[in-house]
Amino acid sequence: MRKLAFALAVMAAAVVLFFLWIARLPPFDGHPEPEVLAIEELRVEQEAVQVSGTAHYPLKVSYEVSGRFGRPATTRWLFPLFDHQDTAGRHVVAMISSLQQPERLVAYEDMTVVGEARKPRVAVTAGVERAFLDAGYTFDDAYVLVVEYAGE
Repeated sequence: MRKLAFALAVMAAAVVLFFLWIARLPPFDGHPEPEVLAIEELRVEQEAVQVSGTAHYPLKVSYEVSGRFGRPATTRWLFPLFDHQDTAGRHVVAMISSLQQPERLVAYEDMTVVGEARKPRVAVTAGVERAFLDAGYTFDDAYVLVVEYAGE
């Protein structure tokens, strides 16, 4: 009976640790060292990236991320990122998903973003793409969504 209880306790601990690891909850909430890249070097398969450029805020687009165990629901903001000081560019290669709401009267902002490169369909729906297309932007065939880490 003791062996069975011990085996069940080990299995329960393994399941809890696996859940904490998958959800990136403590003690597994750290992020790998980001790779510093230019916007054109971003690829979907890169886990941790750091990219700098000029953010364009033509639209104030946000979406809700539902809460999970140990994490509250959040609002994230979407905007394209271009090379530094590029306020005339309209061909989107990198889209940013940030927890920081753009200021109301700011149209462009130089920034550095640390996050995870993902496929755009994580947050950029066809409706969001259509809104940016209507605002005069075009999308690269292989554009990347960089989901900014919380607290970075």
